[in-house]
Amino acid sequence: MFEIWIRAITRPMLATYQEILEEEPSPPLTTPLLWMIVSAVIAAVISGVVSLITGLGEFFDITSLLCGIVVVPIGAVIGFLIGSGIYFISAKIFGGEGTFARQSYLLAAAYAPMAIISALLAVLPWIGAWLGIIASLYTVWLAILALQAAHRFSTGRAVASVLAPLIIIVIPICLIAILLLIGPAVGDVFTEIQNAI
Repeated sequence: MFEIWIRAITRPMLATYQEILEEEPSPPLTTPLLWMIVSAVIAAVISGVVSLITGLGEFFDITSLLCGIVVVPIGAVIGFLIGSGIYFISAKIFGGEGTFARQSYLLAAAYAPMAIISALLAVLPWIGAWLGIIASLYTVWLAILALQAAHRFSTGRAVASVLAPLIIIVIPICLIAILLLIGPAVGDVFTEIQNAI
């Protein structure tokens, strides 16, 4: 498990992801789910211990840590399955040939260690946020490699398969957020215009 994770994040090449699949040509879906659970527990423990030690979490105690160790993995698995499902549909639209289990296996090989790294980066004040952004962009690149290997298609189709859902989901959310922020101000302008008439 850890050897695959290390290869997936330290050798970011298509050949690496293809080798990982050759070693496990028909991975069961339980493997990536287990990996996500393990990484979520490790990340929750890191976050919890740091909060306990530093006192950053005012209302954080050992009970919260224990609850986090149970709740966070469930959320990680559900989030992973939804995200992998969205990527799978997108990859199929762009002509992907892989299975959901193979794709999920490769995605988890990258996502699991990156979740732990993100938890470690979050410990660092200020710089951790910037390094977290870089880690997130790197994770997107790893997802592109995972989809390219799992679905046996070009880099362009893999990029489209990863970015299309992000664009389709993120842009409307940003527009809604902007409208929610400027909506009251625009409403006030129209109210003032109406009152002036």
